[in-house]
Amino acid sequence: MGGHSKKSSTDLHLRFNSDNKRHREAAAFISTVKQKQKTALITAAIEAYRTAHPHGVDYVELEAIQKETWSGFLPKVSILENLKKKHEAAVPVVTPAPAAWNHSDVASDKAIDQAIDFYNLDSDEDE
Repeated sequence: MGGHSKKSSTDLHLRFNSDNKRHREAAAFISTVKQKQKTALITAAIEAYRTAHPHGVDYVELEAIQKETWSGFLPKVSILENLKKKHEAAVPVVTPAPAAWNHSDVASDKAIDQAIDFYNLDSDEDE
């Protein structure tokens, strides 16, 4: 069947987020422990956690530690607070209507007549 074995519950891979202060501190401390004793350190840490939390895992506490990493990605104003704000009605932009074309604005009716004559547009003759 192949050389790959399923990952068992006794296999553990830890990766600390360098943006999280508590993760950095834990990683720094673990790095001072000899490789052969790192598993013993994790075991002792879990035993100490279980002593401090006899009723099980305190997910509120763990999520607070985890969210310390997310502080840089949180908006300055919370989304819920933004939703509470009433959106002001947008002020319509008034664009001035183009001025009506006034025949008297044309410099001269003669200009049209001159163009017709110049291009010989009035001619019925076929050239």
